[in-house]
Amino acid sequence: EKKKYEWVKLLTDENTVREENYIYTGRLSQVLELKSRGSDQCFICLRDRLPDSRESEEALQGLIIINENVKLEELFECLQGVCLKLERRIYALQESVIHKRGMQDLLDLSETVILNHICILDPTFKLLAYTKNIECTEENVVNIISRGYHTDEVIQKLEKARHIEYYRHSEDILVDKTFDVAKFYVAEKAFIYKNDFSVQVVMTCCQSDLTQAQLELFEILLSYIQIYVDEEYRSEGQNNSYTSFLKELLENKRKIDEQAIARRAANSKLAYKGNFVTFCISFGDSENVPY
Repeated sequence: EKKKYEWVKLLTDENTVREENYIYTGRLSQVLELKSRGSDQCFICLRDRLPDSRESEEALQGLIIINENVKLEELFECLQGVCLKLERRIYALQESVIHKRGMQDLLDLSETVILNHICILDPTFKLLAYTKNIECTEENVVNIISRGYHTDEVIQKLEKARHIEYYRHSEDILVDKTFDVAKFYVAEKAFIYKNDFSVQVVMTCCQSDLTQAQLELFEILLSYIQIYVDEEYRSEGQNNSYTSFLKELLENKRKIDEQAIARRAANSKLAYKGNFVTFCISFGDSENVPY
């Protein structure tokens, strides 16, 4: 189980580790002394000693060791800055959701923290939002931004790589390092409703490596995107695969060519030709009201 911490605290000669919701930073020699007394806390340590037999695998468990020529106070100040930046960003995400500014606003706020390109797609692989100020040379990303939806070729790649099967059966983050679908590492998540996937969020690691830190920042963003997904798909009897597609056709907000309509109808398991009875109930604030 992942441990979560609210803030970073400086470990001095005078204090002891009392608060488990803080991660402490101190000199490695101090921390090893605490570990020898049975402490199971995690620490960020500045190396101030040469490696020896005391640095066993058990003793070093839960430690992040910084091997840089910096003062402890400088390290602590840097860590505080990181915590402050994240706290401000999380507050901004919360404020965005409270004021219902939409998923695009969440991506705009995340650009300076996550640094990689992110796309949000509906169940028919239509683009809902994307990070507009992060350059990405991935062909799939370039095409979906220009077209507004995934091509048949990309969908076939996703099917062949079993991504779509994964979307339908797991809400865990899928990390793809195979290059079967994209030329960069990719992390993606699909939200499941009524035994089918709904919104997909795809992070293409075109600017920053796919590290554990990147994945955890991505998870934070996903937790706020989920609020909008829950609002959109929570109504009883709603079918994820074609609701957003029909809504777009009924509202007629932008022209969709016939070929695109046929493709997206197929993706949503909806007959291209037939007799249909459809209703659209509109509200004043249509951007934030579920249908």
